[in-house]
Amino acid sequence: MESKIDLYTNFYKEDVDGFIKIGNELCIDLDKVCFTKYCRNLINFLINNTLFNYLINFLSNVNSEILKNYSEYKIYVVEIITLNNILLEMVKNNRFEIEKFSKFNSKFKILNDYILFLKNLDNKEYYKNLYCVGSNNIDRIYINLIVTKDTIKKCNSKDVIYNIDLYNNFICLSKKLINYYKLRKNFNNVIKIESIKENNKNLNKSINDILLMMEEIEEIKPYTQNLTPVQSKNDNDFKLPLILGTGITLILAISLKLAN
Repeated sequence: MESKIDLYTNFYKEDVDGFIKIGNELCIDLDKVCFTKYCRNLINFLINNTLFNYLINFLSNVNSEILKNYSEYKIYVVEIITLNNILLEMVKNNRFEIEKFSKFNSKFKILNDYILFLKNLDNKEYYKNLYCVGSNNIDRIYINLIVTKDTIKKCNSKDVIYNIDLYNNFICLSKKLINYYKLRKNFNNVIKIESIKENNKNLNKSINDILLMMEEIEEIKPYTQNLTPVQSKNDNDFKLPLILGTGITLILAISLKLAN
């Protein structure tokens, strides 16, 4: 079983049917190492073949929670793989039929919250009751913002679900950053971020404004030592750290810090 999953370390849309078959076999086998590798390969596929940010972080959280106490939570592997199979088919066909998630619910809270999110993939109002996912570490928030900014450039106005996902990710990261400044009693920056979040009209510019604010944070300075200017037709010039090219890989490593 493990050797079969290893064949899908990097797979593409034409390989989706084979990966779904592997997932179905895993529903019977339920081996922890195999499930860990399955999760890693799936997230890798979503990073390389979609423009999701928030969804990837949310799914990674669900995977991590299952793996934390696998002997107890492996009963939910069938549920998550069933959902993954539906999502994989949608990505393969480039057709997001959200209603296919409508019949699903789970007794496992984080999985049920993820299902609720899947039911609202096309809902522009989801951010109002958004479930915060991902690490609260300030350097990871910074990297995730850069990855989000990079993804924006790949989206167009027709990518409705991806644009909603990017906005959800921005709101999630903004909330985490607000909490970071609140803990340090830096209420001026809390007000600034709240203002950026509430008055957001250009997501790219909003992220730029926040990234500039974050440059003063000590933990962020190692990332900003080597800078390269990035031009944007609808935006002021902004210097992005040279981690941009490896940002996706870093986020993947962060997201997939799964239990052994």
